Amino acid sequence: MDERLTRTGIVGYTSDMNGPDLVPRKLKNVIQKYPWGSKRLIPGLLGNQNSGDEPFAEMWMGVHPRGPSRLVIGAGRKMDLSSLIEEAPAAVLGPDADKRFKGQLPFLFKVLAAEQPLSIQAHPDRKQAEQGYTREEEQGIPVDDFQRNYRDRNHKPEILCALTPFTAMCGFREPQVIDSFYRKAASAVYERLVCPDRSFRESSDWVREFFLNLMKLPADDQQSLVEDVVRWAERHLREGIEGDLILRFHHFFGHDVGVQAPFFLNVVSLEPGEALYQPAGVLHAYVEGMGVELMANSDNVLRGGLTRKHVDVPELLRVLSFEPRPADVLHGSLKDEYISYYDTPIDEFRLLRIETNRPHGVDRTERRSIEIGVCTDGDFLIKNRSDRGGGALEVEQGDSFIVPFSFGEYTLHGAGTVYLAEIPETKG
Repeated sequence: MDERLTRTGIVGYTSDMNGPDLVPRKLKNVIQKYPWGSKRLIPGLLGNQNSGDEPFAEMWMGVHPRGPSRLVIGAGRKMDLSSLIEEAPAAVLGPDADKRFKGQLPFLFKVLAAEQPLSIQAHPDRKQAEQGYTREEEQGIPVDDFQRNYRDRNHKPEILCALTPFTAMCGFREPQVIDSFYRKAASAVYERLVCPDRSFRESSDWVREFFLNLMKLPADDQQSLVEDVVRWAERHLREGIEGDLILRFHHFFGHDVGVQAPFFLNVVSLEPGEALYQPAGVLHAYVEGMGVELMANSDNVLRGGLTRKHVDVPELLRVLSFEPRPADVLHGSLKDEYISYYDTPIDEFRLLRIETNRPHGVDRTERRSIEIGVCTDGDFLIKNRSDRGGGALEVEQGDSFIVPFSFGEYTLHGAGTVYLAEIPETKG
């Protein structure tokens, strides 16, 4: 057994398996305080007052360098989660995950809360990320430079599951729908400079030409187009959510190109428990609400509006998929009476929701990896299913925790809701 782990108190007991047999621990996480965050939602979940009156945007659960989690060991002692994984990668991550991801935790788990819209953005696939990172390294652009697009070599697919009613935009609408909105706004700028022909040829070609024309508009024309769209929203405020969003975006971002996004992106309203999956290349934005978000451990973002950050239009166009598509809303597959799985075609992560009032517990069997969890309602006791003693952990609303792979099968005793992030078996 590793001497350092024994000394810090991480190890609860020993077993016959190779390496330390680890126990569940609560996590102490970094809160990211971005301007678009909420002053009430995350503090409400955590059961504490926001004494600083600052917007709490995201709570990060993982090992990302900008916000690494720490294990709460007891008696005021803490240990970085990254250090624990480094000391015993196979026991913490699981042998298969350790081998596949070279001893690294491949995902980042978050609680996200927005009162203002996030930037319109898309993420590269893995090949695009590798090429972009190499290119910017060769150009000598510092990783923290304002104009840097690629901060690592990884892709960034993500899934968000709503904890409250949640509004988002995701994926291009069909050409006829986009055109219909702009025609109702009676914009001369759209007719003269933006609109492709109305033969509505191959949909992705039409959308690509439309978006390219939109993004390259001179500033004066862009302002006129936004003003036309805003006037339409003021007249049609009660006819749908698009008008409300346009006026809200205009309030925060003035004549930013993204104010028009409800015309060309699908608007999605999620209820608690519904999830939105964002594969590479899909233009999207989160608007309002709180949810748990699970993603590959990457910082690669290409922005396209509703932002004061860097927007690299040529690179965004290289990354985007212009195929019109409905939003990929997932409702979770109920694999037994209490556990829902949100399956995606991603090797790095899978999201689970456990919702129960079952007094004798919900079993987590056939585990294959580390699990990071957050209790969003109620309280639970995590207890190993074997006869051996030690390692039980009590969690309540707002608590986040880690269950190392080597802890084995366990039972959640209690009532409420827990979201879990795990590493699935290899796809295909």
